[in-house]
Amino acid sequence: MVTGSEVSHVATVLIDDDGRIRFFESSIGDMYPEHEGVHLQKISNILPFYNGNVWILPLSDEFRATLDIDKLKKYLYAQLGKEYDYDGLLKSGVDFLENIGIAVTRKDTDKFFCSELVMAAMMEAGDSIPQNVNPAEVTPKDIIQLKIFKKPYYMVKAANYKAIKLQLNEKGFDSLDTVK
Repeated sequence: MVTGSEVSHVATVLIDDDGRIRFFESSIGDMYPEHEGVHLQKISNILPFYNGNVWILPLSDEFRATLDIDKLKKYLYAQLGKEYDYDGLLKSGVDFLENIGIAVTRKDTDKFFCSELVMAAMMEAGDSIPQNVNPAEVTPKDIIQLKIFKKPYYMVKAANYKAIKLQLNEKGFDSLDTVK
C-alpha cells in the first residue's frame, strides 16, 4: 500500500560458512511474532509458510566488488534484536510532503523497517550508494530499482502457484534516484 508496488518486503541474503542460506530482515513478525524487528532467519524456515511471491536478485559482480562483505555482515549482526520501525515505514512512502518542505523521516539506526535495514547495511559496507541517501526514506520498490543486480532473477516461490515476471522500471522511485 505504501509504495504502490508488488514488492512489499526486502531482505539481505547471505550464505553461511556451512553453506546454509540465511537472510537478515526486519519484519513485523506476522508469521513469527518472536521475530518482530531485526533478525536472522533460515530461508528454509520461512519460505514454505510465506503467502506471496519470492524472488532472489543476485548482486552484480561490479556492485559486489564495491562491498566489504565482512563489514556488511558485521553491521547486520550488530543490528540483531532492534525494533521494527513502524513509524518510519509509514513515513517512507509520503515523499510528497518533503516536496513541499515538510521533513517527515529521520536518519537513525535505533529501529529499522526492511528496506531501511538493507540500504543502511549496503551504505555501511561500500561506497557505491551516495552518502546523501537517507535509508529511512528507501522503500522495497526503491531497492529493486537500483542498478546493482544482475540477471537472471530467480523466482523461488510463486503465490497460488502462478509464476509472474518481476517487472522493473528504468526510472527511480520515491526520493531515491536510480543508482547506476
